[in-house]
Amino acid sequence: MIYLLLFILSSSLLFVNFRLFDRFKVNRKQAITVNYWVCFALGALLLPRNDSFLGHFQFDWTPFALILGFLFYLNFTLTGLTVKKLGLTVTSVSNKMSLVIPVVFSFVFHQSWDNLNLITATGLLLAFIAIFFVSASSNPTELKDKKSLIFLPVSIFLLSGFTDSLSQWCSETKVLEGEQNHFAWLVFGGAAVSSSLLILTRTLKGKVDWAWKSVLGGITLGLPNYASYFFLLQTLDSFDHQGDFVFPIANLGVILISSLMSFGLFSDKISGRQWLGLAVSAVSLALISSKSWL
Repeated sequence: MIYLLLFILSSSLLFVNFRLFDRFKVNRKQAITVNYWVCFALGALLLPRNDSFLGHFQFDWTPFALILGFLFYLNFTLTGLTVKKLGLTVTSVSNKMSLVIPVVFSFVFHQSWDNLNLITATGLLLAFIAIFFVSASSNPTELKDKKSLIFLPVSIFLLSGFTDSLSQWCSETKVLEGEQNHFAWLVFGGAAVSSSLLILTRTLKGKVDWAWKSVLGGITLGLPNYASYFFLLQTLDSFDHQGDFVFPIANLGVILISSLMSFGLFSDKISGRQWLGLAVSAVSLALISSKSWL
């Protein structure tokens, strides 16, 4: 349970970091690149000292870790952009309601369709309704201006769900006990390389002016980022890879904590539709995880 709580806390801090980037005018692309190198360095510090660097590329899960790294970079970039354009609450709910995808994956992978009863199916349907409402605005003008941005929360929803499902599959079928930190380290290594290619090209062309606050922002983002993924792997392992239980509970916690932070720290204005979306998301998550407490 401690790993689950640590995952919720560290994941919530990711969204707060993105919001602070706008307040202090931190360059998101630079900070994201630094963030992944911080994750990579932190993972290296936690590895056994006698580990061979090249030895990590001999694991069966190495290609999947590198693919996940690229997808993490893409998802993080979209997340930062969505926080800037649509706000913290919209982003966190779109990200965490993506649990629908790994939950369905868990049913398919474990052939546990008996658990997909009417209550769970209703919860999955409500998840989509929640995303629609929480992404909407009560201001007609604002809604019209931002309608073209609906692809952002939808993209986060799909990409986050896919990476969670792939992480669960790797954790259950490829990553052996004691290899979680090795796996996370290589994932962030792939993300670091992916994020560096574009920004390095732009830097060499003189199109990027590096700032110290971007480096500092990358450090403050990297610490909870590494922690969130490492604790996710540990949580899945401790709950015997029951993704249909772990993801609903974990994501409900992140939605609630990040929303409270949004209201308390940044005084975000929440429309009636968005309040309804939050309420529906809570009901949805409760229904999806109902088999654990009914």
